[in-house]
Amino acid sequence: MNEPAGRRSASTARTPTPPTKPLSYREVRSRTPIKFSLPTPPPTTPPPYRENGSGGVPLNEDTARDAVNLVNFVAGGNDLVLDMNGMYGSQDPAVYPLVTATYELVCSAGYDQDTVAAIKSFLSVATYNGQTDVSSAGYVPLPDKVKGRLVSAINAMR
Repeated sequence: MNEPAGRRSASTARTPTPPTKPLSYREVRSRTPIKFSLPTPPPTTPPPYRENGSGGVPLNEDTARDAVNLVNFVAGGNDLVLDMNGMYGSQDPAVYPLVTATYELVCSAGYDQDTVAAIKSFLSVATYNGQTDVSSAGYVPLPDKVKGRLVSAINAMR
């Protein structure tokens, strides 16, 4: 273990070899081609399509919204864990089958009153005013069934 620092990290610090079949990830808000900074650039990125078993589904606001509408909750009450299997397993040509959810983890009790008020305020703004014009940023607004459960959970905080 008395090797010079440069020799110990040489295998982890070398330039990576570009993959032969690079993978990419694209959000619905990403309307511009992906730019790679690999030594040998990959071929032109095709339009964002996802195969769901019934042909390619284009990624756009409508197909993403239809996918989000297929999401269900695992349990009742204020536990808002999502079951996304309905979306992932869909073969509907109007449903883009690869959407992610953003979670905000918040305890429902145990805070002082000022903290409860601040958390409720933040989540309420995100649920209502924060949904205004989210499409222009490439996001899909909360579906009514998700918003309803979210509002109930926010109101139950103590």
